[in-house]
Amino acid sequence: MIIGFSAAYRLDADRAAAAGEALGRALAHFPWLIRRRLNVGETALEIWGHDDLDGSMHTLPDGSVLVRAGRPEQDPGWNGIAGVMSHPADQFQLPWEGRILLLKISSDGRSWTIWNDWNGSIPLYHAAIGEGRIAGTLEPVVVAAGDYSEDDFHIPALLSLLLNGHFVGDWTLFRPMRVLRPDSAGEWDERGFRTTRLWSVTPSDTRWDRGWDELAEEMYEHMRRPIARALRTSPEWTLPLSGGVDSRLIAAVGAEEKIPMTAFTYGPATWKETLYAEQVARALGLPWCRVDLGTEYLANYVPMWGDWFGSSMHFHGMYQMPFLEAVRDARAPIVTGFIGDPHGGAQTAGMMAGKRTLLERLTDKWYMWSLDELRQAFRPGVDEAVEEIEAELRSDYDAVPGAPYQKVWMVFEWSHVFGFSFYQPMMYEYWKGVSTPFVDRDLARFTLSLPRLALEGRRLQVEMFRKHLPKVAGLPVTFLGMPFKLSKQYLLRRGLGEALPRTFRRGPLREFNPSRNTLEQDAIRSGGERALWPIYEAGDRLDRWIALDRVKAAHQAAAGGDFQAVNALEAVQALALRLLDGKR
Repeated sequence: MIIGFSAAYRLDADRAAAAGEALGRALAHFPWLIRRRLNVGETALEIWGHDDLDGSMHTLPDGSVLVRAGRPEQDPGWNGIAGVMSHPADQFQLPWEGRILLLKISSDGRSWTIWNDWNGSIPLYHAAIGEGRIAGTLEPVVVAAGDYSEDDFHIPALLSLLLNGHFVGDWTLFRPMRVLRPDSAGEWDERGFRTTRLWSVTPSDTRWDRGWDELAEEMYEHMRRPIARALRTSPEWTLPLSGGVDSRLIAAVGAEEKIPMTAFTYGPATWKETLYAEQVARALGLPWCRVDLGTEYLANYVPMWGDWFGSSMHFHGMYQMPFLEAVRDARAPIVTGFIGDPHGGAQTAGMMAGKRTLLERLTDKWYMWSLDELRQAFRPGVDEAVEEIEAELRSDYDAVPGAPYQKVWMVFEWSHVFGFSFYQPMMYEYWKGVSTPFVDRDLARFTLSLPRLALEGRRLQVEMFRKHLPKVAGLPVTFLGMPFKLSKQYLLRRGLGEALPRTFRRGPLREFNPSRNTLEQDAIRSGGERALWPIYEAGDRLDRWIALDRVKAAHQAAAGGDFQAVNALEAVQALALRLLDGKR
């Protein structure tokens, strides 16, 4: 299975060597991956992945070569690709569900066509470089080929990174470099690059007249079907089990299907997440392991993150590494609830409340630096760049048919999920291979056909759990702090737990005395400047973009327990990395 690729056309020797060095630096962290180089006409192609790479390639009758990155969630054969020959690029639909990126290289290597899944779950970075071009799934490789510097920074994109932790639209940190938008067909040839949205998923009002019970039945079927289909593709699975909704849904369906899986939860034994996950595993009879994170993971893994993700988003995911190290020798691939939350309606109420700009709707949910902070700290100034960010978000909003809440749902998918959430399944895929059953077009179309009231507060999903999944509906869930379905036993325990002093809330009552999640703050305090690499190495160069005294103040606040300061520092790390390019 191919998990990533880099395609280069007519790059000069220096640019090709720089790209190769960046690729080698990234893949050196994963010695178990298979890597292969080949030429298709004038295209130099590098592919990497697990096991059988040939099964992810296909040659068409005209000599064109197809390269598929990602794991299909059903039969991985090449049935259904005839349309890639007989239809224009913007009329071809991928025949697979799941995280998929499909590259077609003409037999002479001069033209490429690239299709992605409806969520753009595997980012594809691309750029014209001199007389040539490059496209690839690892951002640092394309950056290295472009030989970019801070003179190439796209200021609105940089501001978006510092505000949101990710970019919007097809932006990257650099003006000449772009990322393929979700649900698109992109074409590169001698005329340059052009892209067309495929609209394989769009909002509708087809279920606005349905009854409540009918909708609950439909939601169960639309969520259960892709999970069961994905789980049947492997004899066993590794499941990162949290105290939330999506992983427990996968666990419950897996138990119904009698598919073996081992659940892992990372974090201290006294976290809500850990306490609730253990209850779910016990109720379903799943083997369960807890992975301790320690406090050294930031200091140990931030350089690896820079080689791997570069400046594609803020430095966020190192806390996943102790879990991945713990399952390295397990045979089973990982199944994850990636993008399950939006399907349940987790964002709807908060994103739609009040009269706000689209940027405010995003940053009110999640932000790194506030606009007020950046007005004091960001050297280039913010107001004009904010207008450009809002215009980019508005262009996506205006392109989507449907009601306002559906349009905002799509903007959230195409920005926050596309620009940030992709990191988790990408990490899992490089380690073990990954399945993402919620990346399913039929499920997305169902979600986008629901009335707003069904999505707000996850009302319909809660009803689905109550009706169809009683074993886990009666167990507390993180976002509520209580079960979906209350029982007398739970209410008695809760009443007793809340009546007793905290020191007596032990054993069966310990869930009513959880510890606060301070893992990132503890790791920064423990690792010091090493945990925030490469901020301090960038020094005065960083101060030209964002006031270094504010950054140091954020470090002090994070070490003192301020989680929002952690977010601010993670965004600055991505900027600092690019200011160090050529000096590592």
